[in-house]
Amino acid sequence: MRLLIRSVLAAVLLLLAYHTWLLFNPGEVAVPQGINQDNVIKMQEYIYAPASQYSTVILGSSLAAKLRSQALPPTVYNLALRGQSAFEGFEILKRSGQHPRLILVELDVLDREPNRSTIENLFNPTLHPLRSLVPAFQERHQPLNQLLTLGFTGLERLRPKSAGHIREKLGVRAAGTTPLVPLATQEQPEDLSLNPKVVAQNRLEGNELPMEPGFGANMALLKRYARYFTKQGSHVVFFQMPVDAGVCEGAKMQYIRRRVEAICPPGAYTFLPAPDCSQYYTTDGLHLTDASALRFSQQLAQQLQQLPLQPR
Repeated sequence: MRLLIRSVLAAVLLLLAYHTWLLFNPGEVAVPQGINQDNVIKMQEYIYAPASQYSTVILGSSLAAKLRSQALPPTVYNLALRGQSAFEGFEILKRSGQHPRLILVELDVLDREPNRSTIENLFNPTLHPLRSLVPAFQERHQPLNQLLTLGFTGLERLRPKSAGHIREKLGVRAAGTTPLVPLATQEQPEDLSLNPKVVAQNRLEGNELPMEPGFGANMALLKRYARYFTKQGSHVVFFQMPVDAGVCEGAKMQYIRRRVEAICPPGAYTFLPAPDCSQYYTTDGLHLTDASALRFSQQLAQQLQQLPLQPR
């Protein structure tokens, strides 16, 4: 019995020591171990951040996840999740009681079925309050992640150029710096390692209309979310991510936009102009290259500044 008590006491003391260390050394850049953990870190960092920290939130899929935060205002949080869609983001906002002034909704992947297990795991009735009180239980503060973060900090001191490339990949800007604007000559189609079969498949799927009745259910859900947050004082704005020109002009994207405009009329909601997809490059027909993602992020930042939003 004494051994058990000592073991529990030692574990509590170690946890308190780790918690105290994290309060003073949280690490500026979170280095995820994989895509799934990257999503979890992104979700947890938003719901455990101060409610007033972000006035604009981006909801979407892995397409919008490519947006570079270093090119966007610091009050913008990118809650777009890889392998998922805007619906998970809407539910996160609702359950956490967050009503940002502006909600940007990616149109491209609204035909994907919401993943409800993502939300249930995030708001687990036991772990959710525990993570809120003790940061050591949050995903980004796993010991291995902290070691990766420490390694990145050391790399910044020893090889700042290499660390800068990692920052660009993660979409994190160093404090006090401004993003570099990629020149058109820095990105040419012949420089990209595209898989023609993957691009052709994505173009083919871009001409297939969303499956029913699932898509109809998604539209009904989108309508409920849009109305709910509008009543809470949020401005819901729809936008489209650039993709391969063949996919961009396909029947699927045009159909999704028409259906969304039917349930969320442009007179009541804002729709940003569709991008000129021919001006951007992708890695697979869907996801932007890093340079194109940065250029579109800068364009999106300019569009946000020009939005004639009414005060709340």
